[in-house]
Amino acid sequence: MARLISVLLGMLVFIANPVQAEEWRGPARVVDGDTIAIGDARLRLIAIDAPEGAQACRDAHQQDYDCGREATRELERLIGGQRVRCSG
Repeated sequence: MARLISVLLGMLVFIANPVQAEEWRGPARVVDGDTIAIGDARLRLIAIDAPEGAQACRDAHQQDYDCGREATRELERLIGGQRVRCSG
């Protein structure tokens, strides 16, 4: 019986103090194609693996191009400067 009471009390403490995910809100500054900054926090976007800002790639014709800069510009076009909310 004492064990059951201990388990129930433990569950009550867990329910009373749920784990809170961190949350960031504010204007997004784009760092590179898969990273933004909100205030002092740098946040990597889940499930996106974009080229780094200074990374170069080759296209289908074996021509070099600035794929990192292109990825950064695309993310800036999508959310740059807008207020966003992120949680993790």
